[in-house]
Amino acid sequence: MLQPDAISRDRSKLPGPLNWQEHKNTSQCHQTRVCTRLAMHYYNLENPANKATKGVAKDSHMFILRLADKQCFWHVYFRATVAGCSTPFFAELRGEEKPNEVTMCKIVDKYNGSVDICAHCWGGIRHPKDGGFVGYVGALPEGLTINHANMLMLEVRKEERDLKDENC
Repeated sequence: MLQPDAISRDRSKLPGPLNWQEHKNTSQCHQTRVCTRLAMHYYNLENPANKATKGVAKDSHMFILRLADKQCFWHVYFRATVAGCSTPFFAELRGEEKPNEVTMCKIVDKYNGSVDICAHCWGGIRHPKDGGFVGYVGALPEGLTINHANMLMLEVRKEERDLKDENC
């Protein structure tokens, strides 16, 4: 049995990072950083005359559409320098277990981006208002937002119905 005296109070002897921000800034495998790197590479291939540099990972969400499916999707928000200006970006990636394909990478400023138009993200990620990504729900009337708890319940019920129909 471990005695209370044996537990070290010295933080330097504890395993792993204790500070989430420090971990986020130092971890090379962090989801948002990996997605940002892949998205910037994709953007630069598509826009060789207007390359993005100095990418700063901000936020990302991973989701699946069907419980039985191995396909995962990632939505990522990052900033990068384009033509000398710090520019906000949205990217969508997909893959099995890890992101390996970028399906979209777009500049999303305050005029052409919104955080309220994705059925899968819980906020914090600005998505393109014109859609084209998985989970697009279109422009919502002013003052109306997505209730993600209800959306999740609707998706689970639909999944249950689909499974019941398959088993008939």
